[in-house]
Amino acid sequence: RRVHGEIFRQMSLRSHVKVGNRKAVVLGATGATGAQVLQQLLASDEWTKVTAVVRRPMAQQHTKLEQLVVADFGSLETTKDRWVGHDVVFNCLGTTRGQAGSADEFYKIEVEYSQSAAKIAKQAGIPHFSIVSAQSANHNVWGAVKWFHPLFYIKSMGEKEQAAISQDFPRVSVFRPGLLNRGIGDRAMEGVYTKLFPSLHVATLAKAMIIDAESPPAQAQEAPVFYSNADILKTAASEKS
Repeated sequence: RRVHGEIFRQMSLRSHVKVGNRKAVVLGATGATGAQVLQQLLASDEWTKVTAVVRRPMAQQHTKLEQLVVADFGSLETTKDRWVGHDVVFNCLGTTRGQAGSADEFYKIEVEYSQSAAKIAKQAGIPHFSIVSAQSANHNVWGAVKWFHPLFYIKSMGEKEQAAISQDFPRVSVFRPGLLNRGIGDRAMEGVYTKLFPSLHVATLAKAMIIDAESPPAQAQEAPVFYSNADILKTAASEKS
């Protein structure tokens, strides 16, 4: 079926294969979703190296963890040689307009940094780019002006997806969760909403992203796969903890 100009196929789970010695780059490792991805990767015997690109050193130490510290994500290019040899990039960068301080800063974090990351990953020969987007993301949405954030948000998330899709990776996975439950430290209004409405815990989202990445390598360039909230839940439930 076609939604927002993208072709969606009926979701069928990729084969989940344990081969070992997998290596990942994680962007946004100090955020709610990225932190869950990081912890689950470090706890798994399947993954032997996890490279976290961060703006400040993390206190956490682990034999599998390498931290690449950058002044800001606008200088990702300085780390490009350290991306070579990885199997997947987990792009968990994310913010709100309030946290970013302006529409322009929000766009820079969500879209421009994602564009830079996708280009570096492509140059490094990484075959799989996995990205956290949002429900209803649509880069073709009409009337998305900066002063009306709902439409601007939807369009920005769509452009964030296109940052990866446009690089023609052998495999792109796009995760479009609905309302996220970030647990402790929830953004103020989201904390209220998660008590009132069904939400997806970031640990579940992280688990689905990792299961998706633990599949046989693409034999040729695949069409991007878009995971809805229901697909994320189905994927996460496909393997018992």
